[in-house]
Amino acid sequence: MTHPLPPPSPPSLPPPLTATAPTADALAQVGVHVKLEWVRACVTHLQRATPEFATLSVNAQVGECYLQFLEADMDGAGAGCLPPGGLDGRAP
Repeated sequence: MTHPLPPPSPPSLPPPLTATAPTADALAQVGVHVKLEWVRACVTHLQRATPEFATLSVNAQVGECYLQFLEADMDGAGAGCLPPGGLDGRAP
C-alpha cells in the first residue's frame, strides 16, 4: 500500500514591515540608517538561508543584518540621513 505524499509546504511569506522595524531601529541606534524594505528583504534572505535565524536573539539577528549591510549596495540599502544638528554639528 502506498501512502500519498504530504502536500508541499506553502512558501514562506516575508515578514511584514512592522515586524522588521525593531531591527531597523536597532541598526539606527548604532548609526546604520537603512530602508525598512531593505531590512525586510535582508531578514527574509537570512531566514531562508539560515533556518536557525528565527531562533536567534534580537541582538544576534541585528548583528547578522549588520554583516549583510556591510556588503550591501548603499543605493539600495541606505536611508540617507544627516547627523543630529545637521551638517555643521550644532544641535537645533
